[in-house]
Amino acid sequence: MRYTILALLPSLCLAVEVEAAKLATPDAIPIDPGAYEVGVGLDWSRSTSYFDGEAKLNDRDGTAIGRQVSLSFAAGIVEHVDAAIALGYARLTDGSADPDSGSGLTDVTVGARWQFLKNEHLALAVIPELSIPVGDGNPDEEISTGSHLWGASMTVAATASIDQLALGAALSRGWVVGRDQDRGDERGSFGADLAVGWQLTEVIQPEVELHYVRDIQAEDILDPYVVTVTVGVLASTAYGRFGVGVDQAIDGKNTDRTTTVTLQWVKGF
Repeated sequence: MRYTILALLPSLCLAVEVEAAKLATPDAIPIDPGAYEVGVGLDWSRSTSYFDGEAKLNDRDGTAIGRQVSLSFAAGIVEHVDAAIALGYARLTDGSADPDSGSGLTDVTVGARWQFLKNEHLALAVIPELSIPVGDGNPDEEISTGSHLWGASMTVAATASIDQLALGAALSRGWVVGRDQDRGDERGSFGADLAVGWQLTEVIQPEVELHYVRDIQAEDILDPYVVTVTVGVLASTAYGRFGVGVDQAIDGKNTDRTTTVTLQWVKGF
């Protein structure tokens, strides 16, 4: 059957270079030493319902809408190691909250990536990151676009390719840094990502991603979690890598059911 399908679809037999990057899953492929990348992202999110503590879907009292533009810069440091910084600006509205709107800078993220294993089909990397709280704003007068808390995280990412099949996976653990009176119930997070793409041509890679995020709370608080699915496509051109996708929350507890449309552009130099 495999050979029959390939005979019917000869375009899938082309020897193409597989794109390792994904829309929302960290990858294990660092930038070459001396090279750098700039990126721009646009996100629009909307939520009209939420998952309660029993994972049942309920209508929100008002619609929550988010709009965010993000900028990133990454550079290759030495062989197998690169570093990056990202920041953004967001505008938020929530018909069920008081205050019901806010705008401002988001928290800054700085990090590095060390690829500690690579062979013909598989690469593994660790990605430590630090979140710097610059986007807290004035929470008494508007919705905050960031937090007042420092954060640290560690991610282990895996990237694999088999012919035109592009696979990605990641496990992450985050910690909220600070005194208990500043952190409140927040303690950190745990995340898992899985991505599957198919390099259809030299340019186009459709993909599907699955994401799980659990916020870790104080011992006597139920941890909220959310499961989302991202469907999208990446296009690698001479003008950069373009990405477009839709992320939909499909399960969760004590969290909004959010739909997010994302647009990305990354250019290497």
